[in-house]
Amino acid sequence: MDPGPFLFCALVITIAFAVRSTAGFGSATLAVPLTALVLPLQTVIPVVASLQLVSMADHGARSWGIVSWREMRRIAPFIVTGVIAGVYLFARLEDAIIGKALGVFVIAYALWALATAKRTAEPPRHVPWPVSAVLNTGGAVIGALFGGASSPFYAIYLRALRLSRDAFRATMNMIMLVQVVLRLVGYSGLGIVDAYALALTLLVLPFMLLGARLGDLVAERVVQETFNRILGAVLLMSGAALIVK
Repeated sequence: MDPGPFLFCALVITIAFAVRSTAGFGSATLAVPLTALVLPLQTVIPVVASLQLVSMADHGARSWGIVSWREMRRIAPFIVTGVIAGVYLFARLEDAIIGKALGVFVIAYALWALATAKRTAEPPRHVPWPVSAVLNTGGAVIGALFGGASSPFYAIYLRALRLSRDAFRATMNMIMLVQVVLRLVGYSGLGIVDAYALALTLLVLPFMLLGARLGDLVAERVVQETFNRILGAVLLMSGAALIVK
């Protein structure tokens, strides 16, 4: 890889995992569309998934005891079904189509982030079973097809459960970890987790660790409204760039 694209990817990975450490999720939502501007999605998606695996496994080991395992068992079939469907679509659709679809989805996500920047959305009191099935399956499909950006689906569901902040973050992390493991198995079956992707993962791994550390340092100092606005603006630009790429 040329120095220019590599340095851009290193910067994006650092920022994306700083965002994850600050907000508890969002690394792939930021990393995939931005790195896809300079690399093929077939490379970007397994690399970001591998970085997520390292980050989430570490957090999962430390927060194992406060995960809501009852909910994990309840939604596991939807996650498995969604990942299978998402990997199937990823294998069938052309890179250009997936890229433009990702651009549209990221723009929609960015507009939502900007619209809700000033307020904390009140979660529903109860999520009916059909809605739960759609949210959890849909989140897994989106995650496997686009390499991430599925956290809003699970955030809606978990907030309705009124979990504590720590239990929410631990359960969200475990959901994402299970997804990432299943996705990597699927991507390996497609042959895109190759030597180049693994080598690139090792090269940018230090930047992921740096970003995670920076996020931990600034987590308590960031104003949520400002954070949401910056995130929304960056995603809006990256989504538009993917559409016209």
